[in-house]
This record gives sequence, C-alpha cells and structure tokens, in this order.
Amino acid sequence: MEENKSAEGFRPACSFNDDNSHVTVLTQSVVQDILCVHQAAEAIEARLPGDGEVSLRFRDEDGVGAERANDDSWSCAIIEHPASINEIAVNHPVGDYELVLSGAALGGTKFRPKAFTTRGAADNEKRRILLGSWNRLACTSRTPPRPTLSPSSLAPRRGPSKMTVWHCIALHRAVMRYKGFYDWMTGSGPSLRRLPSKNLFAVQHKAYADELLAELLPADRDRFRRYMSDRPLGIGIIAAAAGFGKTTVLATAGLSMEASLGSILVSGPTDVVVDNIARRLDRTSKEVCGRLNAGKTAGDRARHRMVVRGYNMRREVEAFINLWENPGYTPTGRKSKDPWQLYLASTERVSTPSTPTTRRPGTSSEIAVHQDIDTLMKCGKCPIPALAREVILLADFLCTIPAHMGNDGDYQQCMHRADIGCVWGNCLLPCIFGGDHRQLPPAVLSGAEKDADGNLRNRFADDGKISVMFALMASGLPVFRLLTQLRMADGLFDWVAKEFYSEVDFTYSTKCAVNLPKFQAGHHLERLVQTRYPGSVAPRPPGKLLPVFVLCNNAPVFLDGRTGSKKSPQQVKVAIDLAHDLLGMGVKPGQITIISPYAANVDLVRRLLRNDPRYSALKAMGKPATVDSFQGQENDIIIVVMGTRFSHPGPGFNTDQFRLNVPLTRQRRGLAVVGDVDIRGTAGKGRGQGKKGGETPFHVITPTGEKKWVTAPLLQRIYRAFTENRRVVRVDEWISGPRSGQTGEARMSWLTRRFFVV
Repeated sequence: MEENKSAEGFRPACSFNDDNSHVTVLTQSVVQDILCVHQAAEAIEARLPGDGEVSLRFRDEDGVGAERANDDSWSCAIIEHPASINEIAVNHPVGDYELVLSGAALGGTKFRPKAFTTRGAADNEKRRILLGSWNRLACTSRTPPRPTLSPSSLAPRRGPSKMTVWHCIALHRAVMRYKGFYDWMTGSGPSLRRLPSKNLFAVQHKAYADELLAELLPADRDRFRRYMSDRPLGIGIIAAAAGFGKTTVLATAGLSMEASLGSILVSGPTDVVVDNIARRLDRTSKEVCGRLNAGKTAGDRARHRMVVRGYNMRREVEAFINLWENPGYTPTGRKSKDPWQLYLASTERVSTPSTPTTRRPGTSSEIAVHQDIDTLMKCGKCPIPALAREVILLADFLCTIPAHMGNDGDYQQCMHRADIGCVWGNCLLPCIFGGDHRQLPPAVLSGAEKDADGNLRNRFADDGKISVMFALMASGLPVFRLLTQLRMADGLFDWVAKEFYSEVDFTYSTKCAVNLPKFQAGHHLERLVQTRYPGSVAPRPPGKLLPVFVLCNNAPVFLDGRTGSKKSPQQVKVAIDLAHDLLGMGVKPGQITIISPYAANVDLVRRLLRNDPRYSALKAMGKPATVDSFQGQENDIIIVVMGTRFSHPGPGFNTDQFRLNVPLTRQRRGLAVVGDVDIRGTAGKGRGQGKKGGETPFHVITPTGEKKWVTAPLLQRIYRAFTENRRVVRVDEWISGPRSGQTGEARMSWLTRRFFVV
C-alpha cells in the first residue's frame, strides 16, 4: 500500500479477468476503508484520555493536588454545529479544534460557574478543566469465547464427490469474476459443457407447495414456480422496488428451498433487514401450517419451521443471565444501539429455571433440555453457549448478519461484495439474492479522504460501493422481477417509478386504492395542506394521492466544513410543526416518522421532541432516523427534512440517486418533503434548463466561498415533478394556529443552556 499511493483512485470494476484481480479488489476495498477509519480513531484516541462519556471536573484553585469539598463534576454532551446558535456565533467564536459542551451537574451543583459575555473575556480568565475517563465495559469470567459457526452444519445432506466439489469451486470462481462461463464450458475438451441447473422448488408435499404459492399474488404464482424450478447454477435473483412485496416472495422462496434442500442460512446487510426476513419466515411458516393443519389429527400435521435469529454470543450470554435473574427482563429502554431482541433468538429457545422447554408455546418443534440450568448458574457456569449451538444445528433457518459469521467485527451497515464470501462460501451452494439495486449501495466510510501528501487513503472506494446483487445482475443472470405495487397509495410511487424504474411496467394493486379506509392518514395530510394554504397547492388527481413539498424560503443551512454535515433548524421546526398539526386532523403519532439525510437534523428533531413541552403529544411518534438507518422500514406518513439549500451549501449527497431513492419510498399513505426545491433548472424560467430539461450542471458555494459545479439529474427531475404538478407550498414558517405568533427566539428558547468551549 505504501508503494502504490496515488491521488487518483482506481476505476470501479464489475468484472475481472482473473481471480487475482478479483481477490485484490475485494480485499483492498475493505482493508483500505477500515484502515482509514482505524487510523482516524487512533488519532482521536491519542487526543483523549479515555473511550467513554466526556465529563468536566472543576476544582477550586486552593485544592490543586488534593481533593476538596467544593470540587465538582459535570456530565457533558458535545454540541454539534455550535455556529448555528446565535449567541455562540456572535459572542463566542469557536476555533477549528474546540468542542462546545452542554453540561449539567452530577447530583446537584456545589458551585456556580462564572459566565462571560464574550470569548475574549473568557480567554483572560484562568480556569482548569480536566477530562474524566470513560468507563469501559469488561467481560465477566462467565462470558465464554465467541464461537465460530462450522460450515459443516450448513452443508447439504448428501455431500458431493471430490470431482464435483472442484467443479463447483471452478464455477463459483467464474460466477464471482462476473465475466461469463466460456472458460469453464470449454475446459473439458472440444465439446461444450452445459451449465448445471438446480430445482429449488422440489417440494414433495403437493399441498404444502400449493399453500406456499398461495402466499403470492395470483399473477406471480406460475412464473415463480417455473423460475425456482430451473435455476442455472442454483442462483436466483429477486429484484423489485420498495413496496412490491420482496420480503414475502423471499420468505416463500426460502421455505421452498428448505423443503427441497434442508437447513438454510439467511443473511442481509443490516439487522433491520435480517429482522424483517426472519419475522416473515416465522409468520409465513405459521400461516401456511395453520391452513394445512386445519381439522387434521396430530399425526398428519405440517411442521412449523424453526427460525433462529443469530446474534453475538456474548450478547446472548448477557441476555440469558438477565432472564435467569429476572424472568421479566426485556431489552427495551436500553440506551445502546444493540439490536438484540428476545423474539426468535437462541436464548428464547433454551429453557429458563421456570420453563423446561426451549420452544415458544404454540409451535410444534420441541427440544428437551437435560442440563440442570439452576445448578450450572449457581456454580458460575452459563450453559447458553452449548445450548445455543444445539439450537443452531437443529434450526431450519439461521438468520444473521455477516459480522456474526465467525468474524470478530462490528455490525456492517451494508453488505460488501467481500461479505458474500463469508456467507456463501466457495462451493456454489444454491443461493437466492433479493433486494433493490437502485437503493443504498454498500457503505464506504473513507470516501475521498486524503493523507497529508494528498494521496487517497482508499483507492478502491468506488469498488466498495458495488453490491454483489448489482454485479450478478450486470453479468446477465436471469432476474425474477415483481411488477405490482402493494404498499403505497395509488399515485405516491408514480414519480419515483418514472425516474428510477422506467424499465419496469408496474401496476398498483387493488389494495392501493385511495378510497380504502386504511389511507385516511394520507387524506388528512392532503386536507391539512389545502386548508392551511388554499390555492397554493393543486388538488390531488381523482383516485390518487401525491407527495407535497414544503419550501422553506430563505431557511439558513449550517455546514460543518470539516465533516460536511448540514443542519437547518428552520426546516426541522417546520417539519415538527407539520407533524404536530397532523395530530389535530386525526393522525396518530405512531403513524408519523421524520427522517433526514443528515444526522445533525435528526439529532435536532430528537432534542426538540425531548425538551420542548409543546411537542409532548409527539412523544409516541416514530423514532426520527437518518435515511441510511431507515432503509428497510416504513410508516404511514413520512416527513423528509432535506436539510439543504441552493446555492449555499448546495444539495450535498442528495445528488446520489441511490440515497435519494430511499426517503421517497418509505411512505404508505402520505409523503411531505421539507427543504429547498429551487435548485437550478427546477423552478422558474432562465435557471439553466438544458436540452434534457434541467439536467445541466449548476454551481454551489463551498464553505471557502468558491464556486463548484455539480450535476444532479434525478434530483432535478424529481423536484421539477413537484413544481410542474403544483405540489409546492412556499412558507417562511409553518402556520400552526395559536403558535404562529411566537418569535423564532422564543421557539428556540430550549437551546439556552450552559455551554463550555474546550
């Protein structure tokens, strides 16, 4: 790496001429990305004395070197974007490497800190600030080492011969080179070898097969059976946009594969994705078996398949100990982002001191546990590792993320091409891929980071953004596409379909008819906009619901020049007021979620909801989230805070078509976008509309005041759809009845806290 540094990155490759090129790209795209983050973390750690919460410790001058009764300790949080707070920006300018902390005394203050009117006055005053250390969680002696899943537990029931194994390995390498199979087909002599095919719908029980197909739409059943029954190389790809029922089809495919081949490993890029498919597998199996078993005797009943959600073994041990000590323990309310849940976890499958059975009541698979758990626990020995391994071996489906497949690593935000080797192996086991290749690609953390000499820290960053599903589709493998929108109200997917999925001739299901009672929340949003701003927004077309854009005129956007993060307090305030007023129209708080591409806006939403008593009615609202973290989730009403402005600081990474796709497809009943719709070529005449209708480059102003030319064709066309259909509300602030008379300072009064500059 040191000998091949350069300021230029490598061109991304979807296919490779040989295995060495393939392995180099896959390994280096991950290694260089993680190494860049690791080096940055080391640099931060070198400047901080610990790795936990930052605290301030105040000591009286007379107490230096000894503990005094009037010493005090404050717990502090780092304030992001301090320049957006007027008092700090005017009177207390912050340096490039200074932190602004919001603090509160622990257990009551013992002294009153002195306030300074200006930064200059504070700099002239002597003070001593000591940083406390973070408490690091230590593993107890009862925590066993993390186990590694054995590939043998996932092998087919009848192993192939050595010759067949080597043929499979050679074919698998050809698949992962994404270059076609000519070399393999001509490798045995003058005649061409045919690619092997696998029947993934070899379900022996006809009634069971029919009930599985009944889970699908009638129009999809026959073509799904044909597709699954003849899969070249045993590889299937199920692709569709959001709301087309991918999870249902994947669950049906998984159950048919299990009935044909045996135990199945299920994996995905994030915990949310894996949770969704695990729950759907369990629910679908229960529903299918329920229909088959209706009126049957015990000896002729279908078996409910056993689905296990796999987590980090250390977390399973912790959960088991908590359950053993407190049977009512639940992980809800945990401050960490730990995704562990009891439902379907191996901990749920093993017995507790009061329950001698490892399966949940109501399921037909019973596993007897013979260990005396009480005795083992009293001796300080936790039996969960051994029992969890037994559960995993007995499971029909094991669902986990790549980070838990025997790797000592953190949770992956998105699955890289390198992860597929860990999940899939190298012997061409039958595999079904499912997802939407037009949404978020694999996460690359290093991006365009450069070292002190101007060399890229990760020259393979663009390679890391190519997903395995995209590469397989590009190689020409057959794809099973879903063509019926099942989730969104008729009209909400129209613009996205036109710009992102123009090659798909889709239709709305009859379940998407807007006159159905379940779409009342969307009608409430439409009625609210039409009532508050009569005549400014065109009425919805008959039989459709359309998104609405709330344009915040002259809303300032604060840009962190070092991180590129953006925050717009006014856009956030408008979004929250809109959500609050929807409650008065009859929408429930849990039906609304606010999301944003930028974490700074999400954090501001959370703080407003937590600290402003006027929004107490929104406490039950869906948890605010970033666009990246909300992928795979949905809600009735989605409010998107774009957090950008033309031309300063510009649209940011909203120009990324994959990231733009996600927030526009999370809704079921209604979508409201809050931001600045007036980027060049979308609103008004003479703003740079090119031959293709506004797809010409436009300029933005960088933090240093320089002009930078950018292109955002899809963002421009989506924004133009709002303006051309007259679905834009232009506001200075959201009109909210009695609250509209309050000043901006009064509305943001919750921000006036104690601030410390470090």
